[in-house]
Amino acid sequence: MNIDYLKAGSIEQDEVYHLLTKHKLLDTLQDYDPILVGTVPIGVHTSSSDLDIICCIRNFTAFEQLIQKRFSSESRRRVDDRGLQVYTGMDA
Repeated sequence: MNIDYLKAGSIEQDEVYHLLTKHKLLDTLQDYDPILVGTVPIGVHTSSSDLDIICCIRNFTAFEQLIQKRFSSESRRRVDDRGLQVYTGMDA
């Protein structure tokens, strides 16, 4: 997924671009066709907005193992048992 458009957006969108590229989050999820959705990409975010990334998951066990391996050192993480949400405590 190309998120370069965020660099030309608001200050917050630029910060999101740098956060996602610094942590290589979309690269990590590339096998699952990640798409950044929600308020940030369309520029209607607030100070309490989070980042929403949807993925196409055909093998939840493999996805869960990837998330556990990649984000096990993060302060907060939760993988929903239906494969719907992943929360991390990732900071800029």
